[in-house]
Amino acid sequence: MDMSTLLQAAATLCAAWGAFSAYRARDNERAATLSEIRNEIRHIINRLDRIENEMGVSGIERNKREEIA
Repeated sequence: MDMSTLLQAAATLCAAWGAFSAYRARDNERAATLSEIRNEIRHIINRLDRIENEMGVSGIERNKREEIA
């Protein structure tokens, strides 16, 4: 084999490896962003559940007060 053929093959392999690494880095970044969004959604849902529970309790208390009065 000729030296230029070996250099071209090595350059092609390096370019393919670089492209794959860039793809993986972008994929990892996307996965991290989705994970953050998922955590924020869970947090919001938990807060809404707490608010709903508090409003439910206060609504029951209000109904009891109205019945007593």
